[in-house]
This record gives sequence, C-alpha cells and structure tokens, in this order.
Amino acid sequence: MRNFLILATALAGVCLAPLRVHGAPGPNFGRITIPRVLRPPQLEEFLEMKPSPAWEGKLAKVSGFTQRIPNDGSPSTQKTDTYLGYDDKNLYAVFVCFDTHPAKLRARLSRRDDLIDDDSVEIMLDTFHDHRRAYTFLVNPMGVQADGIWTEGPGFDFSFDTIWDSAAKITDQGFVVWIAIPFRSLRFASNDPQTWGILLNRGIPRNNEDTFWPPYSSRIVGRLKRLD
Repeated sequence: MRNFLILATALAGVCLAPLRVHGAPGPNFGRITIPRVLRPPQLEEFLEMKPSPAWEGKLAKVSGFTQRIPNDGSPSTQKTDTYLGYDDKNLYAVFVCFDTHPAKLRARLSRRDDLIDDDSVEIMLDTFHDHRRAYTFLVNPMGVQADGIWTEGPGFDFSFDTIWDSAAKITDQGFVVWIAIPFRSLRFASNDPQTWGILLNRGIPRNNEDTFWPPYSSRIVGRLKRLD
C-alpha cells in the first residue's frame, strides 16, 4: 500500500497517491492525508487523551465533529479527536472521545453487533468510491465490535463479518478506541491511485446525538449521496 489521501465530502475519499493535502470546494468539503507509520499505534499510547510524545505529529488528526441529530449542523456536545495512519497491512484509527460526564457513558459487554443504545464510534469505508456500498466498523467503550455493509437504500446489513482488531478503555475524561482494519479484509479495485470514501461517526445515546466528520446533514437522504 502507498500513501493515503482522504478527500472529505459527506463521505470522504481515500486516494492512494503521493503524500499531499489539497483544498476542496465548498464549506462541507475537505481533504486530509493519512501518513504511513513505521509501527502500529497502541491504545495505551493515547490514554492521556492525546498521542504520546512518540506519536506527536505522526498521524493525521481529524476533529470538529458536527451533529446530524438532534441539532443538525451544530458542533458536537462532546469533543472527539480521531488519529489515522496506515502501514503495509492495516489502516489504523484511534478515537479519543472526551466526555464531561464519563460516569454517564453507556457501554455493555454484549455480543458482537449488539451496540444498540451504547456510546460508540464508527468508521465507514466506501472502498470503490461508487456511492453505493461501504464497509462499516463500530466499537463501544468496552471494546465490543460491530461490523456490516451499508448499501444506499436498504441501509445496514450486519450479517457481514470480517477480521479486524479493536480495543477500548474508559478513562476519567471519556474513552479511547483503537481500530486496526487489515487491507486483506477489504475488497477494492486494482486502480492506481485508489480513491475511497470515509465517514467518521460518534454516537452519544444519552443525548440522542449522532455526530459526524465530515458533516452529514439530516436533510440528506442516504449516507453516500454527497460523495465527490
């Protein structure tokens, strides 16, 4: 795998290309380059709610999540920072989820794919960038996984299962989730460069809140409609 370029619209795009960051048209667009890392990041290196000194400046950082519900377009009520990197085997995402009332987090040690009413984070990948289907990976603050396929129209299909790794820990400031998605667990075209889509989500059920990066308005029908 070479260098990833993330192009953010309603679902951002991931492009295999030389390392670079581009501007993009309109207020709801953006692009971010995901850097190659020499070793995998570890959950323990983010439990201070920031990267350890070894990771400072070495991962792409995404912040500024925006509500879809209940207050469409408003900033999230809780801060979320996501750090992204990759190597030859995996795409890595670390969600640092601040919470002003961590005792109110909702998380259960449930079976796989059963995250209903739990706090959670999600990364969605449209690996063919065709606006039709995307892989989705979710984790709650206890490290319980859910994965599935999103298809425009029918929505989520959680009968899909693939191999990936995750870990999570609740802290006195919120919680941290670590995700490693093997490229061999994904299907994508043989094009060079590659262009994918990406959408990041955090769910805060006690507030009935869904918050996204890049912004994804409730006025838009379908998660993949605004891919560019």
